[in-house]
Amino acid sequence: MTDDSPYTDEQMSAILTEFSLSICKAYKEIPGLHRGDFDRDAIFRQLTSSGGTDGN
Repeated sequence: MTDDSPYTDEQMSAILTEFSLSICKAYKEIPGLHRGDFDRDAIFRQLTSSGGTDGN
């Protein structure tokens, strides 16, 4: 990345891997996300009230 980063290469790799996996999971679990026609408010309500998009 950059020389002044407080993270090691291994830490940056782990952070980017987690981010990539999270994006893939979101595309898989949130209907319409890949097309951009999802209901953002409904998804937010689901995530904040029940802990996930699957209702659990």
